Amino acid sequence: SITRVFKAQLKETGGFQILADTPQAYSDGSIGWVAGQPTLKLPDGTEIPLRLTAVFQKEQDDWKIVQWHVSIGISNEDLIEKQNQIENRLFEFANFIEAHIALLYMPHANVVDTTRMIDRCFSVHKIIALPAFDTENYTIQLYKIDNFPADMKMGPRQIMEPDPDRCKIIPMDRIDIAIIPGVVLDEKGGRIGSGEGYYDRFIGKLPITTRKVALSLEC
Repeated sequence: SITRVFKAQLKETGGFQILADTPQAYSDGSIGWVAGQPTLKLPDGTEIPLRLTAVFQKEQDDWKIVQWHVSIGISNEDLIEKQNQIENRLFEFANFIEAHIALLYMPHANVVDTTRMIDRCFSVHKIIALPAFDTENYTIQLYKIDNFPADMKMGPRQIMEPDPDRCKIIPMDRIDIAIIPGVVLDEKGGRIGSGEGYYDRFIGKLPITTRKVALSLEC
């Protein structure tokens, strides 16, 4: 059943212990979908309630996850406070202060909002790179942003990204510090993102000299 496959997938997630609940599962022909409220257990014992949905496709007799989404419940007041704390810590971070060219990201669901950080970077004279996504090859191309948000357009993932007609490519080896999005992180560098694997592939290609910093509302 879809429920059995979904719970088995949760138990096999690497880097974190996810305690599966009893999700609600539905199917229509070869397409199925699941909604659940599992709990993420960190190495220090901290438990974080999640909301998770997934879409399945049936191939022969097996169900395969084709897309999933995870979110963390948080009040608006707590969210604003966490965002402010994260921003201030980043701009007080010595490696970030020293960096000349900084890679950031455009915000989307369940990650730290970087919009104000990008604006603030211009005020301290940093060169800003933002990612554009190739949804066919699951790769990332970096572009230099001179006028924000005028240099942006809606991308194929429904996230604002640099307009190639207005922006110049920045080679990966020019990045001094890379700010990486994450839904949940752990102390060993384990990361849960959007589930599409863009940053998982991208991080490994960054130079050793590039400082990598992940932002998350929970860690």
